[in-house]
Amino acid sequence: MLKGCLEAGAEFDWHSHDKIDEFFLVTKGSGLVEFKNDESWEYTEGDLIYIPSNIEHRIIASDKADNEFFFIRLQGEEYPPSCSVLPSIIKNIKIMNHQLAKQIEDLVYIPSKTLSERMKL
Repeated sequence: MLKGCLEAGAEFDWHSHDKIDEFFLVTKGSGLVEFKNDESWEYTEGDLIYIPSNIEHRIIASDKADNEFFFIRLQGEEYPPSCSVLPSIIKNIKIMNHQLAKQIEDLVYIPSKTLSERMKL
Protein backbone atom coordinates (compact mmCIF):
# COMPACT_ATOMS: atom_id res chain seq x y z
CA MET A 1 0.00 0.00 0.00
CA LEU A 2 1.28 3.46 -0.91
CA LYS A 3 0.15 6.89 0.15
CA GLY A 4 0.06 9.39 -2.69
CA CYS A 5 -0.47 13.14 -2.82
CA LEU A 6 -1.27 15.56 -5.62
CA GLU A 7 -1.12 19.30 -5.17
CA ALA A 8 -4.18 21.26 -6.32
CA GLY A 9 -4.20 21.38 -10.13
CA ALA A 10 -1.41 18.77 -10.51
CA GLU A 11 -1.69 15.39 -12.22
CA PHE A 12 -0.26 11.90 -12.44
CA ASP A 13 0.32 11.88 -16.22
CA TRP A 14 -0.79 9.10 -18.59
CA HIS A 15 0.44 5.71 -17.41
CA SER A 16 -0.58 2.07 -17.00
CA HIS A 17 0.57 -0.71 -14.70
CA ASP A 18 1.92 -3.81 -16.43
CA LYS A 19 0.13 -6.83 -14.92
CA ILE A 20 -0.77 -4.80 -11.79
CA ASP A 21 -4.37 -4.10 -10.78
CA GLU A 22 -4.71 -0.84 -8.88
CA PHE A 23 -7.26 0.33 -6.34
CA PHE A 24 -7.11 3.79 -4.90
CA LEU A 25 -9.07 5.28 -2.06
CA VAL A 26 -9.48 9.06 -2.13
CA THR A 27 -8.95 10.34 1.41
CA LYS A 28 -8.81 14.06 0.62
CA GLY A 29 -9.76 16.31 -2.29
CA SER A 30 -11.47 15.83 -5.63
CA GLY A 31 -10.58 15.61 -9.28
CA LEU A 32 -10.85 13.58 -12.45
CA VAL A 33 -9.65 10.18 -13.69
CA GLU A 34 -9.35 10.06 -17.48
CA PHE A 35 -8.96 7.03 -19.74
CA LYS A 36 -7.59 6.83 -23.31
CA ASN A 37 -11.06 5.87 -24.62
CA ASP A 38 -12.23 9.44 -23.75
CA GLU A 39 -14.16 8.22 -20.70
CA SER A 40 -13.62 10.15 -17.49
CA TRP A 41 -14.91 10.08 -13.93
CA GLU A 42 -15.08 12.77 -11.32
CA TYR A 43 -13.91 11.61 -7.92
CA THR A 44 -14.29 13.05 -4.43
CA GLU A 45 -13.19 12.17 -0.93
CA GLY A 46 -14.49 8.75 0.00
CA ASP A 47 -14.46 7.21 -3.50
CA LEU A 48 -12.75 3.87 -4.22
CA ILE A 49 -11.52 3.43 -7.79
CA TYR A 50 -10.40 0.21 -9.49
CA ILE A 51 -8.14 0.22 -12.56
CA PRO A 52 -7.37 -3.18 -14.14
CA SER A 53 -3.83 -3.87 -15.31
CA ASN A 54 -2.63 -2.35 -18.59
CA ILE A 55 -5.40 0.31 -18.76
CA GLU A 56 -3.94 3.74 -19.59
CA HIS A 57 -5.20 6.46 -17.28
CA ARG A 58 -4.27 9.71 -15.62
CA ILE A 59 -5.39 11.36 -12.39
CA ILE A 60 -5.95 15.13 -12.26
CA ALA A 61 -6.50 16.99 -8.99
CA SER A 62 -8.99 19.86 -9.03
CA ASP A 63 -7.69 23.38 -8.50
CA LYS A 64 -9.57 23.63 -5.19
CA ALA A 65 -7.42 21.56 -2.80
CA ASP A 66 -4.54 19.11 -2.50
CA ASN A 67 -5.49 15.44 -2.95
CA GLU A 68 -4.45 12.41 -0.89
CA PHE A 69 -4.89 8.74 -1.77
CA PHE A 70 -4.07 5.25 -0.58
CA PHE A 71 -2.98 3.11 -3.53
CA ILE A 72 -3.27 -0.66 -3.30
CA ARG A 73 -1.57 -2.58 -6.10
CA LEU A 74 -2.12 -6.29 -6.65
CA GLN A 75 -0.63 -8.78 -9.05
CA GLY A 76 -2.95 -8.67 -12.05
CA GLU A 77 -3.24 -10.43 -15.35
CA GLU A 78 -2.82 -9.54 -18.97
CA TYR A 79 -6.52 -9.81 -19.68
CA PRO A 80 -7.42 -11.06 -23.17
CA PRO A 81 -9.57 -8.78 -25.37
CA SER A 82 -12.53 -11.16 -24.90
CA CYS A 83 -12.46 -10.57 -21.13
CA SER A 84 -14.63 -7.70 -19.90
CA VAL A 85 -12.55 -6.52 -16.94
CA LEU A 86 -13.39 -2.83 -16.75
CA PRO A 87 -12.42 0.03 -14.48
CA SER A 88 -15.02 0.83 -11.83
CA ILE A 89 -15.76 3.36 -9.14
CA ILE A 90 -17.57 3.02 -5.82
CA LYS A 91 -18.85 6.43 -4.79
CA ASN A 92 -18.67 7.70 -1.22
CA ILE A 93 -17.37 4.62 0.56
CA LYS A 94 -17.41 5.28 4.31
CA ILE A 95 -13.82 6.09 5.29
CA MET A 96 -12.26 5.32 8.64
CA ASN A 97 -15.21 3.67 10.34
CA HIS A 98 -16.71 0.23 10.84
CA GLN A 99 -18.75 0.48 7.63
CA LEU A 100 -15.60 0.51 5.49
CA ALA A 101 -14.71 -3.01 6.62
CA LYS A 102 -18.29 -4.19 6.01
CA GLN A 103 -18.41 -2.67 2.52
CA ILE A 104 -15.09 -4.23 1.53
CA GLU A 105 -16.16 -7.58 2.96
CA ASP A 106 -19.37 -7.42 0.92
CA LEU A 107 -17.35 -6.73 -2.24
CA VAL A 108 -14.66 -9.35 -1.72
CA TYR A 109 -16.02 -12.13 0.46
CA ILE A 110 -19.55 -13.46 0.75
CA PRO A 111 -19.89 -16.34 3.25
CA SER A 112 -21.80 -19.30 1.80
CA LYS A 113 -24.66 -18.91 4.29
CA THR A 114 -25.11 -15.28 3.26
CA LEU A 115 -24.88 -16.26 -0.40
CA SER A 116 -27.51 -18.96 0.12
CA GLU A 117 -29.77 -16.51 1.89
CA ARG A 118 -29.33 -14.01 -0.91
CA MET A 119 -30.17 -16.68 -3.46
CA LYS A 120 -33.07 -17.86 -1.24
CA LEU A 121 -31.99 -21.50 -1.40
